[in-house]
Amino acid sequence: MKSPYTIINLIFAGIIGAIFLYSGIFSSAEDNHPVPCVHKQLTGEECRTCGFSNAFSELVRGNFSEAKSFNPIAPQVFIFFLLQLMMRGFFLLMATKFHGNLKEIILADVIFSVILFLWTFRQLLVFW
Repeated sequence: MKSPYTIINLIFAGIIGAIFLYSGIFSSAEDNHPVPCVHKQLTGEECRTCGFSNAFSELVRGNFSEAKSFNPIAPQVFIFFLLQLMMRGFFLLMATKFHGNLKEIILADVIFSVILFLWTFRQLLVFW
C-alpha cells in the first residue's frame, strides 16, 4: 500500500500537470479560457492574479515577454509550479529509496516548499 505522503505527492503532481495541460490547451491569442476571473466579474476591477491564465498559456509556448504583459508576477508563479512538479518527483524518489528516513524527507519537502511558496507569492500575500 502506498503511504499517505506518496498519495499526496501524486495528487499535487496531478494538479500541477493539469494546470500545465490547461495552459497548453487554451490560448491567449484566441482568448478562449473557460474559467473567468470571478473577482472581475463581481467588481468590474482586475485582481492581482488577473491575466495568469493567458500568461501561463504564453509561458507554456515559450513567449516570456508576452506572458509578462498579461501579468508581471505570472512568470515567477509559473516557475514555482514547475519547480514544485520537479520536487514532487525528486521527493517521491527519495522516499522510495530511503523510506527509513521518511520523516526527514517530509520535513525537507515541507521546509523547501514553504520557503519557495513564501518567496514566490510574497507580492500577492502583502495587502497594502
